[in-house]
Amino acid sequence: MCAISGIIGENLDFNLNKIEKIKQILNHRGPDYSNHIYTKNAILIHNRLSIIDLKKRANQPFESRNKSKILVFNGEIYNFIEIKKELKKFNLRFTTNSDTEVLLMAYEKWGIDCVNKFEGMFAFAIYDLKRKKAFFARDRFGQKPIFFWKKNNKIHFASEIKGLIAAGYSPKPNLSTWFDYLYFGATDHSRDTFFKDIFQLLPGELATYDFNKGFKIKRWYNFKKIIKKFKTKKINNIKNEITNTSHSAVKINSRSDVPISIALSGGLDSSLLMSLSYNKGFLNSKPKCYSIKFEKKHSEKEYIDASTKFYSFKSNFINFKQKDFINSIIPSIWHLESPSGGLMNSAMAKLCYAIKKDKIKVILDGTGIDEGFGGYELHHLQYLYYLKKSKSNKFTISLKFFMKNWN
Repeated sequence: MCAISGIIGENLDFNLNKIEKIKQILNHRGPDYSNHIYTKNAILIHNRLSIIDLKKRANQPFESRNKSKILVFNGEIYNFIEIKKELKKFNLRFTTNSDTEVLLMAYEKWGIDCVNKFEGMFAFAIYDLKRKKAFFARDRFGQKPIFFWKKNNKIHFASEIKGLIAAGYSPKPNLSTWFDYLYFGATDHSRDTFFKDIFQLLPGELATYDFNKGFKIKRWYNFKKIIKKFKTKKINNIKNEITNTSHSAVKINSRSDVPISIALSGGLDSSLLMSLSYNKGFLNSKPKCYSIKFEKKHSEKEYIDASTKFYSFKSNFINFKQKDFINSIIPSIWHLESPSGGLMNSAMAKLCYAIKKDKIKVILDGTGIDEGFGGYELHHLQYLYYLKKSKSNKFTISLKFFMKNWN
């Protein structure tokens, strides 16, 4: 996790003390290195958490070889090695081993279509000094955030709203968003945020900004269209397809120049992650595992112990009690800049804090696999409703499975 921030606009006159304030307020995201580039029409700021190519040469803001473009980037491009090989076919030369340089070179080669090449989690900004144009993008599922504030024909952006406040934004509530939360329980569901005049790129969106045409947003990834295409794909052996896809995903997600840990629950997702990480040799040694130990009623310890024993692993248990949840509410809201998502968010925060104390920067986590394989009770109810509404003959048997599964 890194922090990106900056301002794009004509003839900037910005206080250098405010730049330092922005760096300081976002330092928790990237404590390894901090720097900025100040030009006539752009300020780009970066706080780095070093994971790939730890040398100074990979620090940001990162400039193109001819100094015409500047990149600030938060996240990881997991398939950067494969993209780098493709770019080398065009006789392009690289000076680092970083995914940062690959991202900028990909943009120089393919323009805004470069995002379709990337497998990863990212939010980034590229400023073109010659064309006086900025390009922003957010990954397919919004793992990395990017927020914007417009003022006097200038675009301010940051990984967290705190960065915009440090730049001069005065916080005011967005009452429409608060209504959606208080009435529907909805959060992070639209471009608007809980702060008036602050908006975000949605997952799978990109944006361009120049002084003549203004700020334009475009969707580059459409999940619904991808699913429709997938429905027509014939898979002869679904087991092999899932296995191969899982192997590939874990392999490229394990690329790191620093030690890796695993967040281990008692579920199928993280147990699979542990198995694939070690048995396929993606990691040089057994990663440290960390698990949350809830009070007895909610504990998954017996399942965690069963899987770690089977694979000869050991997990470090972090106790999480009722008082921990109560004490976590205010810090969680400070970090999330919105109402907290509940118990697991707070528990994961304590887990991450323990991992950070052990000086480990990277955590592999199984979050999201449950949704990919059918999800939770709410998803099942939606599926049943769809079957009933369409008068499917699968409804009765599916209802029986639902009743049995949820007791």
